Amino acid sequence: MHVVSAKTLPTFLILIFSFTSVGLSREWAGETKETPKIAGTTADQEGIHQQLQEEERTGGSFRNFHKDLGNNFLGLFSGENAVPFFMGLGGTGASLALDDDLHNYFRNVDDQGIERRRFPAVGDVGEVLANHWFLLAGTGSLILVGQTTSDDRLRAVSYTWTQGFVLNNLVTEGLKRSVRRERPNGESRRSFSSGHASNAFTFATIVNHYYGPKVGIPAYSVAGFVALSRMEKNVHYLSDVVMGATIGYIVGRTVVRGSDKERQFTWMPTISPDGEGVELIVLARF
Repeated sequence: MHVVSAKTLPTFLILIFSFTSVGLSREWAGETKETPKIAGTTADQEGIHQQLQEEERTGGSFRNFHKDLGNNFLGLFSGENAVPFFMGLGGTGASLALDDDLHNYFRNVDDQGIERRRFPAVGDVGEVLANHWFLLAGTGSLILVGQTTSDDRLRAVSYTWTQGFVLNNLVTEGLKRSVRRERPNGESRRSFSSGHASNAFTFATIVNHYYGPKVGIPAYSVAGFVALSRMEKNVHYLSDVVMGATIGYIVGRTVVRGSDKERQFTWMPTISPDGEGVELIVLARF
């Protein structure tokens, strides 16, 4: 039986989390937005300006959910995602060499041939934290709270996370059906990649953006715990969770970027104050 040494065990943690430091550095740098310049002279300028500010604060509108989802899907293939993608792909390739060793380590078969789980609590808690039904219930609650709260940042998180949750599961499900890798326990051919890990890293990336490292670092730690738990449960290999973490991080930064994307031009036709003509209000960002 293969044995994982004390030096080998931390290696997979480095492979999983090394590329997520890029996301943390984006929050430490900080970003500012310029106030839009409005062309026009009617009273409708103020209403349009307020509408634009509201969209910025809340991250998006559920009326445009399908459009934003489509734009975010295309955004996955942007050049800005190239670096984390190839880092994650390289980490996935490198982790293949440790798949069998870590699988045997977590199986923990004794001299009598009886398989005993090494860390049952880790696997069981991780199963709950990123379970799809648990996340669906949590997402629904977050949407409800987000649409009724006066906290603009929480509202933005609720919208962005919903985008990320849907997009991540579409990508992950497509990958599972295409690759059809058998799980370590032989239950099914849905091992690659880990949906639990990708959901956890999507959420961590989003909250890290909106709340910074004080929330982001614990969130990434929980995501790593979830990834570890999937190997302890014997339902994923190391390479499955590394790719899952990669997908989750990329989806998270994509939907955040989509929600923060500033509209360059906004236009709206209005009736002139004297009622004798039509005016065009243009909002432009420079």
